[in-house]
Amino acid sequence: MWFPWLKTELERTGNDIWLPTIPGFTEPDLKTSLPFLIDSKKINSESVVICHSSSCPVMLSFLERVDIVIRQLVLVAPYFPMPGKKENSWQDKYDLEKIKTHIKEVVFVVSDNDPWGCTQNLVQPYFNVLGGTLVTIKGGGHFGSNTYKSPLYEFPLLLKLIDK
Repeated sequence: MWFPWLKTELERTGNDIWLPTIPGFTEPDLKTSLPFLIDSKKINSESVVICHSSSCPVMLSFLERVDIVIRQLVLVAPYFPMPGKKENSWQDKYDLEKIKTHIKEVVFVVSDNDPWGCTQNLVQPYFNVLGGTLVTIKGGGHFGSNTYKSPLYEFPLLLKLIDK
C-alpha cells in the first residue's frame, strides 16, 4: 500500500507523522477503534488526517465525539454505510453538521471504478454537507487492493492535495 511511501515523503519535509494500525482495521469496530483514537491524544488542531476505505467512517465517528478542529481531513476511497444500514458496528447515521465544525478542510478522493462502490455516488451525500474538494480519478480502483490485484505503492496526487 501507499501508506509507508506517503509517510516517508511527508517526513522528508519535516512533518511529524503518526501511522497507526487501528485495532481491527480490516473490520473496524467502534468499541475498540474509538477508544484507541481518543486515548492516543495524537489528533489535534494541527493534524492532517488521511483515511482510506473503512477507516473513513471511524474517523467521522471520532470527529463527532471530540472537541477538536483538525486542519484537514483527506478521505481516500471512503467506504460509508448506506444511510439507514448498520454495518460492521459502524454508525448508521452521522451528525455531519457537527462533524463539519470539527474540520477546517475536507478532501474526498474517489475512483470511477472502485470495486467496493466507493465512488462519487456513495460519497455525494457526505460531500453535500461537509463540502470541500471532491476528486474523481478515472480508473483508480480502490487505490490499492490486493484482493483485486491492483496494489498501489506510491500516490503522488495525495502530496498535492495535502495541506502540509
